[in-house]
Amino acid sequence: MLSIMIVTSKTVLPSYYESASKEYIKRLKRYCTLSLQPYDESISLENLLSGYHTIQVSTKGLPKDSVEFSEHLQELSLGGSSKVAFLLDVPFDSDDSMRLSSLSLSPELSFVCMLEQLYRAFRIWNHEPYHK
Repeated sequence: MLSIMIVTSKTVLPSYYESASKEYIKRLKRYCTLSLQPYDESISLENLLSGYHTIQVSTKGLPKDSVEFSEHLQELSLGGSSKVAFLLDVPFDSDDSMRLSSLSLSPELSFVCMLEQLYRAFRIWNHEPYHK
């Protein structure tokens, strides 16, 4: 089972984002071990992310559709990377990059979209329908 960490500078979410994020976190427990790490400049990212394959999520990242993202997670898992960290709005020289959208999203919306894309990727990986 993959261990996934999401590092984000925004930890307080408006209620409408909080509700969505809680739902996706609940759904993701079936597929991965998920941890959420608030970021501030006092944290040593080198220590925190030691042993993790790091992916910077930004508008400058490489575009991936849902299937490509799912396949990328599978490749990381099969290649021995059992720990993956997604960095949202966090400055760090990461191993990889991706983008959720060509549009500029607020950090709060990016967080919820990241959770949704992870859930979608695991559903694809497990050959399960996404829509109920």
